[in-house]
Amino acid sequence: MFILPLFVLIYISKRKFPWYYFLIIPAVNFVMCLPAIICGKPISACIDIYMNQTSQYNAYLSMNFPGVYNLIFPTNEYNYVMAPNEYLSKVGVIVTLFVFAIMAFMVLYKKIKFNKQQIIEFGLLVVMIATFLLPHMHDRYLFAGDILSVLYCIYNKDKIYVPIGISLISMYGYTGFLFGQNPVPIQYLSFMYLILIVIVAKDIYNKYFDEKNNVEKNIVM
Repeated sequence: MFILPLFVLIYISKRKFPWYYFLIIPAVNFVMCLPAIICGKPISACIDIYMNQTSQYNAYLSMNFPGVYNLIFPTNEYNYVMAPNEYLSKVGVIVTLFVFAIMAFMVLYKKIKFNKQQIIEFGLLVVMIATFLLPHMHDRYLFAGDILSVLYCIYNKDKIYVPIGISLISMYGYTGFLFGQNPVPIQYLSFMYLILIVIVAKDIYNKYFDEKNNVEKNIVM
């Protein structure tokens, strides 16, 4: 869910592998389930578990995760945001897909071919946008961002605050369980997360989409 948009961006920009390679993803998942199937777990149960999880928490827009919904709606004592209606979750998914569609258009327009650095940078931004905008996010869902932010910092050493900030956001989800209470309101973390997303997005835009900035760099070189 979090990395798939990156694979789609790479696919539409390079077209160097057939579309059915995406079937490797569910195939690997099935292979990972083989030990449980061998021990007697029904195949349907292995497949349905993820489908069931997506509908298990429909009553909440966010569950102790500093996303956009904490900036809009009130939270309860567990930092859960109740869904005001059944349609808002769908709106969140549509908005997220719209943002990714804009990214895809820009990638195609600028003919980005994705080298190693770009895969890391776009991968981090994709994960951050998905976890920030999608509904039903849990406190542990930023684990991919933790890893990618460190790799991002290797290419952008002047932005060491990005992995530090993302790690603090991830750690925040566990503070209530470790210490019995959260040190600061979750809305502060949501705003901090939004700022980090803007910083990473602006960095990517300046590097790969801003023609004026790229021309000035070439002149300096």
